[in-house]
Amino acid sequence: MKIEETAADEAEAFAQAMERHRTGDLAGAVAGYRRLLERDPDHAHALNNLGIALKAGGRLAEARELLARAVAQHPDNPHFRFNFANALGALGEAEAAIAEYRRALATSPNHVGALGNLGLLLLDRGEAAEARGLFERALARGPNRPDAWHNLGTSLFRAEKWEAAAVCFRRALSLDASSAKTWCHLGLALALLGSFAEAAAAHRRALAIEPGLAPALAGLGQVEIGLGRLSEGEALHRQAIAIEPELLDARLGLARALLLSGNFEQGWPAYAWRWRRPQNPKPYADRPEWTGETAPAMTILVHAEQGLGDTVQFLRYLPRLAALGHRVRLEVPAPLRRLAATVGPGIDVSVKGQTTPAFDRHVALLDLPWRMGTTLATIPSAVPYLGSGRAGEDASARPKGGRSLKIGCAWAGSPKHSGDRLRSVPFSYVLALTDIPGTSWFSLQVGEASADLAKAGSPAWIADLGARFGDLQDTAEAMRELDLILTVDTAVAHLAGALAKPVWVALPFAPDWRWLTRRSDSPWYPTMRLYRQDKPGHWASLFKRLYDDLVVRAREWTRGSLPGQTGP
Repeated sequence: MKIEETAADEAEAFAQAMERHRTGDLAGAVAGYRRLLERDPDHAHALNNLGIALKAGGRLAEARELLARAVAQHPDNPHFRFNFANALGALGEAEAAIAEYRRALATSPNHVGALGNLGLLLLDRGEAAEARGLFERALARGPNRPDAWHNLGTSLFRAEKWEAAAVCFRRALSLDASSAKTWCHLGLALALLGSFAEAAAAHRRALAIEPGLAPALAGLGQVEIGLGRLSEGEALHRQAIAIEPELLDARLGLARALLLSGNFEQGWPAYAWRWRRPQNPKPYADRPEWTGETAPAMTILVHAEQGLGDTVQFLRYLPRLAALGHRVRLEVPAPLRRLAATVGPGIDVSVKGQTTPAFDRHVALLDLPWRMGTTLATIPSAVPYLGSGRAGEDASARPKGGRSLKIGCAWAGSPKHSGDRLRSVPFSYVLALTDIPGTSWFSLQVGEASADLAKAGSPAWIADLGARFGDLQDTAEAMRELDLILTVDTAVAHLAGALAKPVWVALPFAPDWRWLTRRSDSPWYPTMRLYRQDKPGHWASLFKRLYDDLVVRAREWTRGSLPGQTGP
């Protein structure tokens, strides 16, 4: 009888502790679980529940120990494994957590929580395909689980599938509209799609639910920047940083606001936070870095980063670095090797991924403006800063346009660029310009978008030069025989500017930071003219202005009345 009474008492005590736990009385629940464990130190469910309660209260190390004991009692219990894995993940022991989630799934393959949490850890580790498969398995078991839809949306967001991600986030919110995190993620996806008004509304919903949610503040800040309200965007990012100082989105958003506004003094140091991104480790981080020292003279390895256009823009700094008395070695992607070699004498150029040359210090190319103290007023803007390198050029490959204005065009960037959806334009916009009298057209487009020529049936009147290009030096040689370059924000724009060619650039309403705001010229390139959207996503009015200006330009060209014109 006493044994039965003891068992009944334990069951009652456990039920009471669980009820306190369920209603949010963590202190009462913890006390109840501890009393049970005083009577029976191996009470597996009390160990498990106490571990969960302590984890919720932030006592992670103690929770880990208790949950490990529960697992030891019942190693085949997938729920105990799941909770233990959660504690490991909260402690930053990702690999151990992954192993525990896998063990839980080996016993219970359809454990929705383990599927979701394992997927998130794998996503952070870069294993997106397996993660997405896990999320889809979770949805197959629980199609009305908002967390599963949120997780699938997150995997699609990381894969830069913004539209599909937004669909998943909306589905999650249709099931549970109280998730500030999901509203925030929806806002991020919508902003990348250019739907700024909807994105702002989503972030404000998130902040109404959780006023101090730093990612939502940063997301709203990005929307404000996208709408051209830089001071508001800067303030929101600073507010997010005050709440969560290590939030990279806020740090990099602040850098964007500062650089767009021309505040380089604060913008360059803020931009250095890009090296904190897990997917962007700084090369040669174990070697000494050059931070602006002028003496003693040393060998400095400058390593290119980001896109080809970024590299072209900042090659201008290498002669200045050499002028300080240093020996400069440059590491670039293969398509830039020949072109980079024309930046000036004494610059040793090597290809990234091949044998690394010896050096004393290293520095990232886009850190040079910071290390050299560049302000808006001191941008080294002399052009051209890239040489011709025309030895052995095939004259038959040069564009032939007679007396007309020879225009080179590019309408799309790399589809892998996160902002390409906003910067690239439909080929039809360029095609509509080609009927201007007195113009001859030459495509500088490379990559997937070059197929637009054949699709439009236009090769007869737009010569496809891009098909001949093997690297950017080939592009440079073709450009030198053209009279005007018309492009969106791609490497073509930077190359034309670096060669001092007249270049007109079509920009989205929310451009990259290097183009600043509210100006039609660029302090980086004296021969460049900027055309900006007057509303987000609206290319029609921009190309109408381009058309009108091209008509005038072509007329002046055929008359030989342009300043500096060498011949019609």
